[in-house]
Amino acid sequence: MYNLESLKDNLRSMPGCSEVLHFEKTAYRTKKRIFASLHENGDKLTVKLSPVQQSVYTGLQGVVRVPNKWGEQGWTNININETDPDIILEMCKLAYLGALK
Repeated sequence: MYNLESLKDNLRSMPGCSEVLHFEKTAYRTKKRIFASLHENGDKLTVKLSPVQQSVYTGLQGVVRVPNKWGEQGWTNININETDPDIILEMCKLAYLGALK
């Protein structure tokens, strides 16, 4: 299980990342776009991957595609309590790099 404060620290430590409120979630963004959002209760993180990246991770423990048109664009839900911490960090880094483009 991922330590929530460590996850937030990792997200905030990415160069140029800022933490902002986005509806009922805490979003993490570059100057160009949001790449991750932490749900209010802190048990789920949503990240923006490419559809190809999403297909690699979907099906791993705790990782599912967002079930709507946003999911078709690569938005992916991660259950923080079920997903391997190394996988969470890897997915966050990919989402961050995608947001820099």
